[in-house]
Amino acid sequence: MTPKRKKTAAYRGVRMPPETRRTMIVDAALRALADRGFEGLRTRDVAADVGINSATLHHYFPTKNDLVVAVADELRTRFQTKPDRAGREPTSPQRAFRQQFDDVLHYQTDQPELLAVYRELAVRATRDAFVARLVAELNRTWRDDVRSILEHARDRGALRETVDVDVAARIVVSAIWDMSMVSQSRAELDALHRQLAALLMIGPKESGL
Repeated sequence: MTPKRKKTAAYRGVRMPPETRRTMIVDAALRALADRGFEGLRTRDVAADVGINSATLHHYFPTKNDLVVAVADELRTRFQTKPDRAGREPTSPQRAFRQQFDDVLHYQTDQPELLAVYRELAVRATRDAFVARLVAELNRTWRDDVRSILEHARDRGALRETVDVDVAARIVVSAIWDMSMVSQSRAELDALHRQLAALLMIGPKESGL
């Protein structure tokens, strides 16, 4: 369930720094995509939500595609800003791997609008080459994150010798994404994590970590 749209009428006619206004537009577009889908993303509605006219919005984003690019960039930034873990970092490759699954659960329960927009872009990408390029870049960023975890595990002797980190990163991302499209169950994510970890990782007792 996506959060209710924020009321921004109070900002109508109020002067503010351009970057603040730009951020408000991107946030409104992200909410629109989460609430109404790609077909429901209309620049005039986004402008109204922010309390500006369409001409002002087009000053910041001349086309709808420009706005969609900004939303994709915002998604990437938010996904790369890890959920608050009270300053704790994973203490082993196995725990860093586990964190990928915990992060998805966090987004499902605490920031569902981010996954909703990601899903909407992914669906649109099947028939829109422009959006497909944006989604490919988002997926590449995620795969790179997983790949770095697996490479660290390999360096620590915690990855099975037969594992190809590039192929494994693709499998992990695809599996987590597929499950997040249809499920918000911790039990199912836990089961997926256990299976993938058993296939890819050496347990702490086996590796001496």
